[in-house]
Amino acid sequence: MQTSSSYTQWLDFASQLDLSQQRTWWLQTTTDKYSARYNWDFINELIAGLKQAREKRNIIFAIEILQQCTRKNVGGVMSGELFSFTNSGLPKVIVETFFTEVNETLRMITDLAVAGSDVRDKEVVGKFLARARAAYGRTALVLSGGAAMGTYHLGIIRALADLKLLPKIISGTSAGAVIGAFVGCRTSEELSRDLTVETMEVRLAAFGKTWRYNLTNLWRYGTIFDSEHWKKQSERAKRTVTSTTKLN
Repeated sequence: MQTSSSYTQWLDFASQLDLSQQRTWWLQTTTDKYSARYNWDFINELIAGLKQAREKRNIIFAIEILQQCTRKNVGGVMSGELFSFTNSGLPKVIVETFFTEVNETLRMITDLAVAGSDVRDKEVVGKFLARARAAYGRTALVLSGGAAMGTYHLGIIRALADLKLLPKIISGTSAGAVIGAFVGCRTSEELSRDLTVETMEVRLAAFGKTWRYNLTNLWRYGTIFDSEHWKKQSERAKRTVTSTTKLN
């Protein structure tokens, strides 16, 4: 897993590890010792109701069921431990099934409202979707600090971008703020172009000094990194990237 060059490859190795460690049984069961913390019976009822609403293609009935589904962490389906038991981070199958049913039902009521001529249906669906969005909130990516360790964020950014799952809201602290700013001022095409080893190796040259040098600098001047070194490396990186961009 540590040698993977992409999320897809990492997930494949993680899934193989889950299989070898006999963790895959956990994905299927709702009767393990931790299940008492979750309301799986309620989740199964909601899944059945969503399927029935789609079969009937009934907007009002579907919204009645969906209103119970759009509360935060309904039945415990978003609890962190559900995503930490397996090496792959996959939750139980019932969780994936639940969100799939919710998604398909949301699409159904939207399609019916758009295609139909009943103004009341459009208003009802519109108001419900506005309430659901407020209840769900919007996904955000929070990047921590950590000096040079903050460069690990770039791998997460790249994986999310490749899967088209990169949130529009990104915040960060210290090194995380730098990475967030790097991402926030680029289009998807520019991110794909710049998030490569060749490009980032030049831009991260300011971290190039050894820890021995940095600790000596801390002892002598009270700072780990040499600001003059950073300035020179940043100017060099800017010139190099600008030249590369023009050539491309």
